[in-house]
Amino acid sequence: MVALVLLVTGTAVDAATFAPDRTTDANDATPGDGLCVAVGGGCTLRAAITEANAASGADEIVLLADTYALEPLLGALDIDDDLEIRGASWQTTAVETAHLSVQPLLRIASGASVTLRKLAIIAQTRGDGGIENDGDLTVTESYVAGQNSRGVPGILNREVLMVADSTIEGHFGDFGGTAAIANLGSVTVLRSAILGSAGREGGVILATIGDAFVGHSVVAAAGNGTGIANSGTLEAVGTEISGGAQDFGCPRILGGGVANYGSMELTECSVAGWALCGGGALANFGIAEVTASTLGGDSDHSGGAIANDGTLVMRNSTVSSSSTNGEVGAIDNLDGGTIELHGCTVSDNTGGQFATVAGGVRGTHIAIGHTIIAGNHGTPPDCQGTLLSLGHNLIGDTTGCTIIGDVTTNVLNVDPRLGPLAANGGSTFTHALLPESPARDAGRARSGAFCPATDQRGTPRPQGAACDIGAVEVTACGDGTVGPGEQCDDGNPRDGDCCSASCQLESDGSACSDGNSCTIGETCRAGACTSSTPLTCGPCATCNAQLGCVAEVWTACRQPTERLSGRLELANARSDKITWKWNDGEATSRADFGDPLGGETFAFCVFDESDTVPRVLLAAETRTGRCGKRPCWRSGSASTYEYKDPEAITDGIDTVFLKSAKQGAARVAVDIHGKNLVLPAMPLALPLRVQLQARSGACWEASYVDSSTSRNTTKQLRAKAFLP
Repeated sequence: MVALVLLVTGTAVDAATFAPDRTTDANDATPGDGLCVAVGGGCTLRAAITEANAASGADEIVLLADTYALEPLLGALDIDDDLEIRGASWQTTAVETAHLSVQPLLRIASGASVTLRKLAIIAQTRGDGGIENDGDLTVTESYVAGQNSRGVPGILNREVLMVADSTIEGHFGDFGGTAAIANLGSVTVLRSAILGSAGREGGVILATIGDAFVGHSVVAAAGNGTGIANSGTLEAVGTEISGGAQDFGCPRILGGGVANYGSMELTECSVAGWALCGGGALANFGIAEVTASTLGGDSDHSGGAIANDGTLVMRNSTVSSSSTNGEVGAIDNLDGGTIELHGCTVSDNTGGQFATVAGGVRGTHIAIGHTIIAGNHGTPPDCQGTLLSLGHNLIGDTTGCTIIGDVTTNVLNVDPRLGPLAANGGSTFTHALLPESPARDAGRARSGAFCPATDQRGTPRPQGAACDIGAVEVTACGDGTVGPGEQCDDGNPRDGDCCSASCQLESDGSACSDGNSCTIGETCRAGACTSSTPLTCGPCATCNAQLGCVAEVWTACRQPTERLSGRLELANARSDKITWKWNDGEATSRADFGDPLGGETFAFCVFDESDTVPRVLLAAETRTGRCGKRPCWRSGSASTYEYKDPEAITDGIDTVFLKSAKQGAARVAVDIHGKNLVLPAMPLALPLRVQLQARSGACWEASYVDSSTSRNTTKQLRAKAFLP
């Protein structure tokens, strides 16, 4: 079978689309002839790639939802021209090679632009692993997995690599090595998972000596392997990074989450890990900036979270929940390192078993401003060495450290009153300031000069009279942001909406208002105001979510055809009554009245239109079924319907007369009286609009103004229909 579609311009082939129909592997029978026919028949993936390499233009290979098994003895799939390989989905379309292979599954030549979309690449090799890229490679909506004893199981990139919405997973079976991605060029990772394990010692999940950007992704080791090792330029944003470094032997420090030897920026990241010799979360030997991030780790020796022998600047960040079996629990600044901490919190870290080991920070050349170092556990608990104060710091216990610089604005030897490490808003965990915390408003009166413009969650500083010390700025109740000590914040400081004036959840079952005037009986449930009961407005009205029940004035109603036709009378006498006669009306068919005998209902409405917004002055509705001993409705003739309710129990409607007729001859009459009729206070404001509304959709109306009204007193209104 031949599987080929050509898009041709003139006599030159611009692009080719191949659809392999054979899932076993074989070479192309006649390379370069434009036909995908493999040895033994059918179109294989290898044959399709061979023909795509020969064709000019950007070609395409479309794979079925199946597994394409490669023959290791035939070698790698080599791509040297622009190509997209697309599957049905990475869960259903797979390209696999057996463990006997010593070459990568896929090899991309320099100058080729290749996209892998919606497919799985699975390699088990004794050699170079999954993909080797010397071109421009995009992997999107795909899964790349490799396992081998040497080389790179996942992707080896020497030029340009983009990974988006995908998973790259590699497992390395021997000493050292890179498991998932080894970058020697430029790599961008977006919304993806980079996973793996990397041998027994010295392994890395993502290693880069070029340029790397990792955004909103996960980089994690299942077992041994540093999460990211950078010797080039690395930027990570909104990413979770974790790993474990089984080092070759101390004092060599590799770092568990991140090992940086180049230039690195971490923003809004969560970094965790374990390292034998130090730097469970971060080992820095280069230049590193950490912003709005949370770090925590463990080590058998020192620097449970951070071991620094380079230049490290941290802003609006938290170091917490770290520990060691040996020395410093949180941050160990080695002899060649410098550290700056601006608006940071270092708390709840535990030093090791040695006699004099700090739980918080140790070293010299450490500058701190607007930073909390408190609530750590060790001997001494918080600091050891010399700290250069840039002002406005809170140190829980100064035993073991010397503080120089601006020492007049610090808050020393106090309990910081911090909440536990938790989700307090933003993308990373933080320690909230409890209401009684001495760090509140203890910083500079404005942001800048070591008080960052925002806190770790992005909340502007200051919120109060001055900046708060530490990574979290306390927000005010009612600002719409859930802050420390708040269970909720709906943007207003009032009770009755399930979030109280003190930003605490109101109890389930308590009354509330959901802001919708068309619901009633609302109660709180799990912080939300809920109701399943709609408001019933009755005839002549509809419900508006903001205003509740409002007048429902219908449009396109039939009108009288003669001026001063018919009449409206309201009498406030011994027996209240209303009489409305609509005469000389526009053409009305019998069908326009609907089916009164079958259950049609009519609403009689009097609207006060003396203001800009009409209001219901009087509303009544007919009944269905039987009224007393007889049916409410009967057909008087071929053109009329008559309604009679001797008891007049529905708002006092006694009789209704409907007559269908040609233009100028239709008639409607309504009489209302009895004990259930309640007239509005008289005299009435004008103009008035009277409508008879059939629930099936038709309506009849007349308007009444001063000039068409003969009497309007406290006892009686008499008027005739007005036509402009």
